[in-house]
Amino acid sequence: MKNIGGEIELKREDGFHYVTDSGRSSLRLILSSAMMRGKKCLVPDFVCASVISVFQELGASFAFYHVNENLAPDLDSIFSQQFDAVYLIDYFGHKPDLSSFTGKGIIVIEDGVFLPEIELNDSFSAWAGFNSFRKISPASDGSVIRSSFELPAEMIKMTAAPFAAVKYEGRHLKYDYIYNGTETEEAFLGKIRCGEKLIDEQHDIFRISDSGIMALNNFFKSFDHERRMRIRNFRILAEELSQYAIRIKPDFPSVFVINVDRRDELREHLFNHNIFLPVHWPAPDNVSNTLYSWIISIPVDSRYEFADMLRVATEIRDFLNS
Repeated sequence: MKNIGGEIELKREDGFHYVTDSGRSSLRLILSSAMMRGKKCLVPDFVCASVISVFQELGASFAFYHVNENLAPDLDSIFSQQFDAVYLIDYFGHKPDLSSFTGKGIIVIEDGVFLPEIELNDSFSAWAGFNSFRKISPASDGSVIRSSFELPAEMIKMTAAPFAAVKYEGRHLKYDYIYNGTETEEAFLGKIRCGEKLIDEQHDIFRISDSGIMALNNFFKSFDHERRMRIRNFRILAEELSQYAIRIKPDFPSVFVINVDRRDELREHLFNHNIFLPVHWPAPDNVSNTLYSWIISIPVDSRYEFADMLRVATEIRDFLNS
């Protein structure tokens, strides 16, 4: 007979889990583990410069492998090298086929910064994955790590990162500027830039802030609606810009990614029409991949309506066909 009442039971999670202030801090924690000590890791040649900076900061051994135009890892460029670990990116929320790395004794680090949740993957000899809530939500800090091996949790400071409060103030000022008309563009941009400078200068690992927990609480409260809106916007752009699209299928889209000639000219044209699209990513020093010059991303989150997506698509098509 089932017991009724008392505290709700909770299944024990497999593996290990940790919470930090950012994706960079999560990567620092993983690379600082005993499992990664003295190991050579292959890193994609299409990657955010901050990833390379963390490897260099910690003196970790790494080399590059090639990423193809469809964002898939070039397996020949990986398995032609000697290495212990491989850094794989779930580009823009699209999870790649990892079957080529199973059963080979390889340590896998999975960068899921565009994913809302990280699921433990125990099909490798050693695996760690992390996300970054500031990439996909209103939260300015927060990252979850899941791993099959233990990480040095004592490195995580039990306080918020200094950049967090500055970034939150910037986002609040932006809200006041857009919806209340009580702030200036210069004010919120200044705070956001200051916050980015602080995170670039940071070397310690912190916890998520109280503001981050509250922002994520609100985010997940309307998660189903948010996901539906993002999928709808993604599909609109997939229909309107199919000839330029990179064929990825994220379960929780944050951006729609296109691959175009004259990318920088297009971006300037869109600026003049109050459309400010991010570039993922500026090319790091001494790293070469044509994707750095071709890719541009269109945000698809619930801030945007059907008409917004059509407007962006029309401006892009008109420019590229001119």
